[in-house]
Amino acid sequence: FCDKCLNGWYEAKAETCPICFQSSCDCFCVPDAFKEQQNIPSLCFYHPERHDVQSNAIITMKRTRDRELFSFMAKELAPRIEKTLRKMDICAPDCVFTWVPRKRETISKTGFDQGRELCVAVSKELGGELYPLFERLYGKEQKKLDRRGRVKNAERSIVLNVSMSGFPRGFKAESIEEFVNGRNVVVIDDVMTSGSTLKKSVSLLRMAGASRVMVACVAKT
Repeated sequence: FCDKCLNGWYEAKAETCPICFQSSCDCFCVPDAFKEQQNIPSLCFYHPERHDVQSNAIITMKRTRDRELFSFMAKELAPRIEKTLRKMDICAPDCVFTWVPRKRETISKTGFDQGRELCVAVSKELGGELYPLFERLYGKEQKKLDRRGRVKNAERSIVLNVSMSGFPRGFKAESIEEFVNGRNVVVIDDVMTSGSTLKKSVSLLRMAGASRVMVACVAKT
């Protein structure tokens, strides 16, 4: 960020939540899908219609493989994640970090997956392991669907990476369930809207035997 935009970023992090009246980076309000879940660390609110600093940064993350920007966001988000993990009596280096992959068509257009890029940067900051625990089947774009459509789409399109594609050669676990069982997992995303996709990912990890699952994102709508 230039100095002007950096000031805009800090103002965005100080934006007041209309529900809890905390600053956006201290707000732990969650979508209805996560009402029974733990707090979700985030940094700011996402207003794509405003073209403000944080929304332009999010859009840039989606369209451009700017590793400096991903690194900046990771450095900002990492302390929030670490603080929440400490409350759960979990050390970040003991966690597995993962992301929910984008549609293959989207990745083919941009040449990268912003969820993965962000997760790579965050795991480097916190010293945790990085593994692709999910894969996305054919599905519609979440942003084009209403709340009910998002839930149905997430149910159909987000699954565990049962083929274990992307895992290093010689990996000892024979299945995702064997690997995840008893582990603490952090799921990283750029933006949380309805929470449907992330709720599905948490559900899959818990069914696979994960000990604790935490979600973190850069922005919430």
